[in-house]
Amino acid sequence: MSLRARLTLLYTSLLGGILLLFGVAVYLIISFLLIAQVDLALQQTFIEFEENSNLKSVVNMEVLTLPTLDLTGNVLAQVWDTRGRLRLTNYGVENDTPFDPLGLQSEVPIYRSVFIDDLHLRVLSVPLLLGTRPIATLQLATS
Repeated sequence: MSLRARLTLLYTSLLGGILLLFGVAVYLIISFLLIAQVDLALQQTFIEFEENSNLKSVVNMEVLTLPTLDLTGNVLAQVWDTRGRLRLTNYGVENDTPFDPLGLQSEVPIYRSVFIDDLHLRVLSVPLLLGTRPIATLQLATS
């Protein structure tokens, strides 16, 4: 192989490698930023929920109502009691499937990415406490 062919192969390989690394770096940065943006939207929806609900006076889940949430971000909400029963939703269909089954068992707020059928959701699961006692879990999800 001539020197010209070897140099061309070397430069092509280096340029291809650099472009590959640059592409992976851009993908990872954009992915991280988008997930952080979705997490912030879910957190703001939870703050809005917390401000508009009277959780501190709720002893029985029957009196808890979901406040009107800003649905411009397409945020879906579910409230599950400690026995795993769906108590409230902010959308018309009552489905007995939680967005994130593992999130129902969490004792702290947790963000997770889940797939339901072919739909990719980012889910925030937050235990709702009455004093120190958990009474339910709120799950907020968005695509």
